Amino acid sequence: MKYKKLIIVDLQKDANINYDNVLYIYLNNGKINFENSQKIYLKFIRKKNFFKTKKNLIRTLREKVNKSRKILECFPELDFFNLRNDRDPSYDLLLNILLINKYKKLKKIRETVIITDSEITKGCFSNNTSNKIVYINKKSNFILNLYRLKVLKFYIKSFFVVLLAKIFNKNNINNYYNNDACITLFPIFFNKN
Repeated sequence: MKYKKLIIVDLQKDANINYDNVLYIYLNNGKINFENSQKIYLKFIRKKNFFKTKKNLIRTLREKVNKSRKILECFPELDFFNLRNDRDPSYDLLLNILLINKYKKLKKIRETVIITDSEITKGCFSNNTSNKIVYINKKSNFILNLYRLKVLKFYIKSFFVVLLAKIFNKNNINNYYNNDACITLFPIFFNKN
């Protein structure tokens, strides 16, 4: 049976949604109900094209960073090329999305429905107009992930650490042994003075 619709499920918890005669992929732990449908295992898709897609993604990101270096000189020093999946799951999600798009082109699937409760997944899939997004959000999610706020917080902490170090540092001006300190392998050589 040839399926014309692909369902991508990215839910934290199970939902009571039903679909019939579709292909489906689970990206997270949450499940929904399918009848007469075929499951596509992400492991099967990743086995074929994962390393090639990852290499292309890293090359593309490296080119973007080199172009951005003209605008912001410290851009390559940012924590951007640390592509560990346990550090930031959005890189793994991005690779999965790229692999799923290749699979869609290979199988000539026109209609895609994304069922998600994640803002990141919603943002990644909303760029394509052929995707229909079903967003399930049971709680209001207001999180500010501002890089500048993190840098400002670091500078404030550093300022207070330096300030406390200056206050509690005991500089004795009357200590005349500071100028005579020498570190050497031959301590007997300086014994004459």
